[in-house]
Amino acid sequence: MFGFRSRIGYQNIEDENTPSQVCLINNEQTHLIPERTVPEDDGPSDVFGGPPLEHDIAANEADGTSSCYAATNSGVLWDGVENLDQFFTRVYEYHQNGGYLCIVIKHILTLLQFIFVVWFVTFLQARVDYDVLFKNKNISVEGKSIGGKIRLTDVIYPDWSHIDGFTSCLLVFAVFFWIFRAARVVYQIYQFGEIRTFYHSALGIEDALLSDLKWQEVVQLICEKQPSIHLILNKDGITALDLYQRILRHKNYFVALVNKEILPPIITVPLIGSMPYLPNGLKMNLEWLLFYGVWSPWKGPYELKEEYKHPQNIFRLADELDSAILKMAIGNFIFFPLVFVYQVLYFFFTYGELLKRDPGSFAMRRYSNFGRNKLRHFNELDHELRMRLSKSHRAAMQYMEQFLSPLGQVIARKVQFVAGAICIVLLLLGLWDEDVLSIEHVLTIISVCGLVVVACQSFIGDENMIYWPETLLDMVIAHIHYAPDSWKGKAHTDISTGEYKGSHWW
Repeated sequence: MFGFRSRIGYQNIEDENTPSQVCLINNEQTHLIPERTVPEDDGPSDVFGGPPLEHDIAANEADGTSSCYAATNSGVLWDGVENLDQFFTRVYEYHQNGGYLCIVIKHILTLLQFIFVVWFVTFLQARVDYDVLFKNKNISVEGKSIGGKIRLTDVIYPDWSHIDGFTSCLLVFAVFFWIFRAARVVYQIYQFGEIRTFYHSALGIEDALLSDLKWQEVVQLICEKQPSIHLILNKDGITALDLYQRILRHKNYFVALVNKEILPPIITVPLIGSMPYLPNGLKMNLEWLLFYGVWSPWKGPYELKEEYKHPQNIFRLADELDSAILKMAIGNFIFFPLVFVYQVLYFFFTYGELLKRDPGSFAMRRYSNFGRNKLRHFNELDHELRMRLSKSHRAAMQYMEQFLSPLGQVIARKVQFVAGAICIVLLLLGLWDEDVLSIEHVLTIISVCGLVVVACQSFIGDENMIYWPETLLDMVIAHIHYAPDSWKGKAHTDISTGEYKGSHWW
């Protein structure tokens, strides 16, 4: 799959500079690789510093004690992997997702989830008689008169004969899309099967140990094993930076485009002003256009096409890029209804339970796609970025709450009072006599008033909050490592607040 050459029967010779031990585990002779400690990252000394040039993942010798990982001899040599970018990316994903079984179950359940969504929506559209459900008529789907309470059999058609032509067309598209996704899942599962073999045979790491290993330790083992497994044929040794640059090759390019302000597009919203626009759909389209699609400048995983290396072709290539963008726009427009319907349904099914359980979570701020790429260092993996931004989240939320509008708080308190009064009175009446809840739209009014109360709370500040914007902004900058000159000394003004909110939050 990854282009390595399997050689059975060759004896794997240990590197003479790598100490090893031999012991018996489950009556099987294994080589024990001593664990090496990884120094913790103390963070940059300059809180306004730029992206790091390298990661502190160099191996240090352990002091005295060491724990061991079992690595059995294998006849498979991982020399000459053709697509190292994809290989190391799969190695990283394998570790982050918890091993082979978790990955397989996740992909299979994702396919089953798509089947459920399509089936459930089709069922609601074709098998339910809503006139009977909403008591607009007293005759069941079988033609019988309904005298008492409505039963499920009274509103559900016995067959699928009520599917219309439009729904049938959507089902055909859904089937083809599912087949495409299933084929892709099978291919990825096969790839991860080879990655499992790499972890077990080359690194001596079983899936049960993944939760106890940091990613830095996996990188360290790969670097130590390079002289014996020869992932890169023309190099006897590799560093952590080699792995990071291959995993993040395309993401580094995307971060550079954001840093150069080439991406994303800036749109003007009435009453709000200019703001960067980079939703998930646009981000996926840009990545496919620039890195993975047929119009991509890349000839292979890490080689540009020849015409992109000559400056005299810049105008012709720009015209070709314009044409490619137009074609993708037409394709997006054609499939827009299908994608929009599926995204709405997926959002509804995904967040419906969360809305009931914790409606306040919808008022929480989070970093936007633009903010994540703007604040991302070069050669920074997803889990490292997520950890760094998560450290800044609490201070960032407190900083934004320093500047809630006084007028907005006054209005929100009064609206919250009215909505809360209506909601609590209807709830008390329902507790006194449950027939109140059967009155038309009573439950709807209670639900809407409850949502209004929660929404208004996001406009009201904490009465115990201390006003210290400079300190909070310094705490945020210490983690996001980004601070324009316009922020320095102006943490209490609308300049820094507006730039931070408009650039990094949604």
